[in-house]
Amino acid sequence: MTVVQSLRVTATMLVLAGILLIFAVWGWHAATAPWPAKVDSPPCVDRTVQAGTRLSAVDVTVSVLNASDREGLARLTLDALGKHNFATASQGNAPKGTNVSNAEIWTDDTKNAAAQLVHSWIPGSQIVQHRSPSPGVTVVVGQQFKHVGGGVRSVKVTSDSTVCSPVVD
Repeated sequence: MTVVQSLRVTATMLVLAGILLIFAVWGWHAATAPWPAKVDSPPCVDRTVQAGTRLSAVDVTVSVLNASDREGLARLTLDALGKHNFATASQGNAPKGTNVSNAEIWTDDTKNAAAQLVHSWIPGSQIVQHRSPSPGVTVVVGQQFKHVGGGVRSVKVTSDSTVCSPVVD
């Protein structure tokens, strides 16, 4: 083997060793990097519903808070609303000091079409302007709350309304 051939072989081996080193470092960084965090999608997103259109239960997200001492009442109520095609978000206990005897619908706007639709399904409830800690229209059930039922399938939107609708992928 001549000197030139020997230099070529050495140069080729050095280049290949450099490439191997680059890929080894890249592989090490990829293998030891933290996994990407799971991003939870929100249970609903605000959208504007135009006056004159109809709003159905499938377009409305509800949450339920329990203001009674009846364990599981929020879950049962949320499940019942889900069976009537409402999108369900969360359930839990109402904030300490919440005093609701039957049921209240908490919303930022008492004339909101979504609140009116949910109200039709909660017998004896009142719509109350109240900021809710939960997403969507919030139903707060109290000690005297009996059941979900008797509502309408859709309502005509009388003025532009903001509705927290389920996220569509």
